Amino acid sequence: MKVLMNFQTTASMSRAPPMQPPAVRCALDRRLIMADFVNVDPEDDQFAYRYDTQMLIDKRDKDLDEDEISDYITEHFEGNSLLAVGDEDMIKVHFHTNEPWKVLEYCNSVGEIYDIVIEDMIRQSSGLHG
Repeated sequence: MKVLMNFQTTASMSRAPPMQPPAVRCALDRRLIMADFVNVDPEDDQFAYRYDTQMLIDKRDKDLDEDEISDYITEHFEGNSLLAVGDEDMIKVHFHTNEPWKVLEYCNSVGEIYDIVIEDMIRQSSGLHG
């Protein structure tokens, strides 16, 4: 909520920008939103970690270890709401982060990833597609 309110305040206080092509408008909107988002304290804001990142990991050569995966993500990536559950053949990972590509890259290094879902929780809270 705090991020959206900051963005709305910033947008309403400034003059309307000249019409831009959709791709440019999207990039401008993202920069405005992310500018306020960078300094949010995760203890104070439910959207401090914007992207709900989920995937399944299938084992490749060696068995998967949910504790090992959970520990690695906790130690190396900033975020919250981590779940890493499953067995030696398949693990479901759920994590809120601002850098989902890093989590995907790591998970792909330990097994084959699929059923990947990355949702923008701020857009969802505004009634838009995540």
